[in-house]
Amino acid sequence: MLEERQQMLVVYSQVAGIEPYKGRRANATQLTQFCQILVDYIAAAHFGVYERIAEGKERRQNVLDVAGAIYPPNPGDYGCSGNL
Repeated sequence: MLEERQQMLVVYSQVAGIEPYKGRRANATQLTQFCQILVDYIAAAHFGVYERIAEGKERRQNVLDVAGAIYPPNPGDYGCSGNL
């Protein structure tokens, strides 16, 4: 996860460092690369949190409170196995 985060920050810095009114603009390849890395990073974080919740390893109470409000109490009730 740390490597993905570093990669995302490097590409973000490259895209963000381009000044839009100086005649140099980010190209489609840079923006596409940044968007792909950002989506992958966010998805990995989401599934990491979900995995900790499902395995009973999440310790942050505010995360557990939100999870209790949005996730079904028994995944089997919804036709899901509950396995990740």
